[in-house]
Amino acid sequence: MADDARTHKRKRSLQDSPVDISKMRKLTARLEALREELTAIDETEEEIQHDMEHVNALDAILKEGKKIVRA
Repeated sequence: MADDARTHKRKRSLQDSPVDISKMRKLTARLEALREELTAIDETEEEIQHDMEHVNALDAILKEGKKIVRA
């Protein structure tokens, strides 16, 4: 048992590891799809930011106007 604690398993190098090209191609396709989705999200965020600027400007204009006082 003492010898078992001292022995080390040989680490595999990259050359020893099998490579599955089909998995790499699937991963590449999924990453490309994700990139397209993120691009669409960025465009949507830009549109929302633009709309929020208009809403904030309208809010500022309404705050400057007369306030209605209820009796």
